[in-house]
Amino acid sequence: MVRQLKSEQPGPTVFPLLRRGGATSPLRFHRALDELDVWSASSDRYSFVISYGSRNGPGFKGSPGYLASWRPVHANSFAIKIIGSPFSIFATATEACNRMLEMLDEDS
Repeated sequence: MVRQLKSEQPGPTVFPLLRRGGATSPLRFHRALDELDVWSASSDRYSFVISYGSRNGPGFKGSPGYLASWRPVHANSFAIKIIGSPFSIFATATEACNRMLEMLDEDS
């Protein structure tokens, strides 16, 4: 069963101190797998994935909510969970991914 995304407004921003006017383009998430609740997006250097988990329902088992993670695109590396995951709504998870991308781009 594929979860319908809620159109709720996101809660407080996950990284309030990182809201800067940067040149980083927002990530555009697309459904990576039709039969599972997995979405992905990439920049030129980083890959981001959001998956939906629940304790008892179909799909990924774990804490309920949207788990966001990232990893470098061109390195054979494990995924790193974004602070605050899992998020209660998809919009907050995408915002956290965009803030993480801003941080990563600033450090390079």
